[in-house]
Amino acid sequence: MMTWEEFRKTREFIEGKSLALMKHETKDAAKTGFPINNYSKYLINGRTFYCIKSNVFKAIIEDYYFQAHKKFPEKFETGNALDVIDAIYLMEPTFDLERFIDFLKNEQFAYIIESKDGEIANKILRIDLFRQLDTNKEGKMEFTGGIFHTFKHFSIDNLNLSTGKDIHNIQYPEQIIHLAAEAFFIAEGTHENPKKLVSKIDLDDKYRLKFVFYLEENTQVYFIKTIHKEPK
Repeated sequence: MMTWEEFRKTREFIEGKSLALMKHETKDAAKTGFPINNYSKYLINGRTFYCIKSNVFKAIIEDYYFQAHKKFPEKFETGNALDVIDAIYLMEPTFDLERFIDFLKNEQFAYIIESKDGEIANKILRIDLFRQLDTNKEGKMEFTGGIFHTFKHFSIDNLNLSTGKDIHNIQYPEQIIHLAAEAFFIAEGTHENPKKLVSKIDLDDKYRLKFVFYLEENTQVYFIKTIHKEPK
C-alpha cells in the first residue's frame, strides 16, 4: 500500500508536471489531481512503481476496452483506428462520435513514477490513450502515440487489440503498462538525441520490443512515441 506521505509527495510532483505541460501546450486546463483509488502499485524486479490514471483512462483500460474487444471483434484488425474507437463508443454512447474522439485524445492519460525508499524519483512517463490520429499509406486513420498505438502489437484470444494483425496474446490490456514501465525505468536505454530515448525488452524467445520515448524538454516529461516488434 502507498503511505500517506508517498501519496502527498506524488500528488505534488504530478500537479507540478501537469501544470507545466498545460502551460507549455497552451491549454486552458489540465488534470492535476487524482483520487487515491486511481493509484496502482507495480513491483518490477524488486522496484516499486505507481501508475496514476485519470478516471477515463482507468475505466477504459481496466474495463471498457476489454469488453469492447469481446463484444465487437469485427472492429479490430481492420487497419482503421476509427473502428477501434467506435467499438469503445458503442459500449456507452453519450454524445456524437467526433466529440468522443476529441474527448479521448485530450487529457486522458496515466503517469508512471518510481518510489525509492519513500521518495519520488524525478523521472516520469506519461501514457495517453493516444496523442493524435494520422492517415496511413492506405488512407485509413492510425493511432499516433499512446497505449492504443502499442496495442497493435498484442492480442487477446488471438484477436489483435487494435488496428494491426500481430498475434501475441496477453491476458488483459493493462499488461502493456507493465511492459512500458520495464522498458522506460529498468531496461538500459539509449538517448539517440536529447529528445529521443530508445529502449528494448524481450517479448518472447523470438522477438523483442523496441520502445521509442519522446522527451518534452521544457517539462522533463517522457511520452511513448512508438513501439516496434523486431526479431532477436
